[in-house]
Amino acid sequence: MFHDVIYDKEIDIFMNLTKPKLYKAEVKRFLEKSEVDESHRVTQIGWLYDFEHEYVKTLNYRIKDMTNLNIDTAEQLQVSYYEIGGHYAPHYDFALEGDTTFFDDRIGNRIATVLFYLNDVEKGGHTVFTELNISLKPKKGAAAFWYNLKPNGKVDNSTMHSACPVISGFKWAANKWLHTVGQEFSRPCSRNNETIILN
Repeated sequence: MFHDVIYDKEIDIFMNLTKPKLYKAEVKRFLEKSEVDESHRVTQIGWLYDFEHEYVKTLNYRIKDMTNLNIDTAEQLQVSYYEIGGHYAPHYDFALEGDTTFFDDRIGNRIATVLFYLNDVEKGGHTVFTELNISLKPKKGAAAFWYNLKPNGKVDNSTMHSACPVISGFKWAANKWLHTVGQEFSRPCSRNNETIILN
């Protein structure tokens, strides 16, 4: 967890830019090539692009400093809005092996996730890692960071996580997904699953 890494002025801009763009989020199931039941993900999302505001671009550099990862192949910033009852059932951020419908060889799979909390939620809205028994309470200005892939490039099934239902109030969050291409020197691939730390 990183604390106080996104600021009120930035948050206000991100929310105002996203509100007119919000649409109902969908989840697609790779094997069946169909959409998942609507109840799986109850939230609205919008995408913010680097050219829309200097703060969006600045956040990229901050993410690079926070994670020591290359952002050249990262996805644009996805902002999510959850009302009462809004949630996201347990899921992974990485693409399953063999799934080229989302990511191709130009960017690779999602190596890591940065999840920013844009407000304090009155009640509920925690991020829960179901395999690790870890629960993160949304805190305005904080960000959670985790690797979705092991050092050998294989998917890490322990990263299954869920956005718990908002019980009272609402929840704003923002995701940045970083990809494997461009990380060759930041996080070299290893034959085993031991993390390699660069000085």
